[in-house]
Amino acid sequence: MRPLAAALLFLAACGSPPPALSPEDQRALRPVPDMAPDVRALVERGDALFVDALTPQRTGDTATALDRYGKARASYLEAQTHYSGLVPQPLLDRVRECVTRIADLQRKRHASR
Repeated sequence: MRPLAAALLFLAACGSPPPALSPEDQRALRPVPDMAPDVRALVERGDALFVDALTPQRTGDTATALDRYGKARASYLEAQTHYSGLVPQPLLDRVRECVTRIADLQRKRHASR
């Protein structure tokens, strides 16, 4: 099962409709090729957290969005530790996207004070 599909199924099981994914979100969550089962589980957990962070980000709940993006980033970073060679670009892109969004949310939080 693809990570994005798993994340959407996870959210559907929670009872709330998944947020619409923007083209930027879809690009950030593009499939990671050839993952071992342990890596796949970490990436799927990160993807679920990433998608779960979209609603609070869009509604202005900065603290919740920061928490979920931070946990997604940690899951992606843990997945990267399982690679002995080159880490696939889609996994690197997920970490970069989380860091970018965290930085943006922190800027907005500090600007509103």
